[in-house]
Amino acid sequence: MRKLTYLPLYLLLLLSPFFVRAQEQATNKKIILGASVNTGLSYTGFGITAGVSARRHNLELVLGPKLSFTETYRLTTGPWGAAASLYFYPSIKNTRLQSFANLDLQTLIRNPYCPDSNCDDNFSYTHEYTVGYGLSYGLNRNLSLFNAINVGFYHESLYNASLRNRMHVRGLNTMVKLGLTYRFHGKENL
Repeated sequence: MRKLTYLPLYLLLLLSPFFVRAQEQATNKKIILGASVNTGLSYTGFGITAGVSARRHNLELVLGPKLSFTETYRLTTGPWGAAASLYFYPSIKNTRLQSFANLDLQTLIRNPYCPDSNCDDNFSYTHEYTVGYGLSYGLNRNLSLFNAINVGFYHESLYNASLRNRMHVRGLNTMVKLGLTYRFHGKENL
């Protein structure tokens, strides 16, 4: 499991040729801002993520909060967190239907079950790191519908209030996302 700790670094190294290719393209294209909302099913359950997006050339970054509607553990409360996604769109002629590769990072924080109400603000958290692919379909000039299928791993740190220690759990993970992205100035021609 120790090798899985370095997986995000390995994934970034594997994707670096795509980032270099995107940087080599013409620099006169502007950044397109937008908003994105998606639902997803992963190790932490069913959740919704809303965020702001910024796209330049073939790369798009989405950052925002995540709320989980599925309590994966009966004795926890407060499943909230943050999510970041990086999308790479290959250059193609058809801008209505596009494929993409993505890197997705999510952190979900929960209050631990604390029968004596003295947990010293120790939280349980889950980090999910996934990489995947998907399709984006332009409904009009500004609005796109997308889906993604990702695989990766998770690292969970659970606080045990009775024993006053942490338990760490690691494993493989899958994630399926479906969402909408609204770009304020429409899609750029790739």
